[in-house]
Amino acid sequence: ITSFVVLSGAQAVTLFFVLSGFLITTILLREKQQTRTIEVKRFYLRRAARILPLYFLIIALTLVTPALSKPDTIGLVSLLILSPHVTILIGGWMGAARHLWSIGVEEWFYFTLPPLLKRIHVVVLAWSVILIMFVLALLNPDALAGVEPSTPMVEFLKSIRFESMAIGALGAWMYVTNHWLLRVVYTLEVPTLLLMAFFVVIDIPQMFIGNFVFSWVC
Repeated sequence: ITSFVVLSGAQAVTLFFVLSGFLITTILLREKQQTRTIEVKRFYLRRAARILPLYFLIIALTLVTPALSKPDTIGLVSLLILSPHVTILIGGWMGAARHLWSIGVEEWFYFTLPPLLKRIHVVVLAWSVILIMFVLALLNPDALAGVEPSTPMVEFLKSIRFESMAIGALGAWMYVTNHWLLRVVYTLEVPTLLLMAFFVVIDIPQMFIGNFVFSWVC
């Protein structure tokens, strides 16, 4: 019964990425509004202090706890360079630390967004990311349909999720600038909640197009 009222793991991760894109972009846009620039180095230091201690602690506990599955060499290197999601593409194994793949996606996002946002308008940047991700998915049709078994590239496209964070970034832009589109979004609150409930009930398989549409619903 809970499957009819609770987000699936894939849907929860999509929501997580959209919210991450929204929150981080909101912080950066507000800083840019107030100071006319973005202190990239300071942003990196704040994110590192918040995320990395626990991240590396989890990796250490995975390595020293006998009962936990250990990453192979490729997986361990990917974890240490903050790119565990890339392990999917290059055929490595992360063992019990495999759930850190989403942190790797976030770290890539955190690393690339501030310097780009400092120079490029957020709308141009977000739509460019969305378009690039969609073109990559079109070049790998199995990613659109969720065909099994998936190739490493298809799995990578399903995990990288920059399009979800870019959609969150568009939401942040509307929120920070109090754009007139925000009022339109507010009028769609009830239909959006009903549509989200529909997605939860049908629990579509994890695939690029499903994640993409659910990101907009979020």
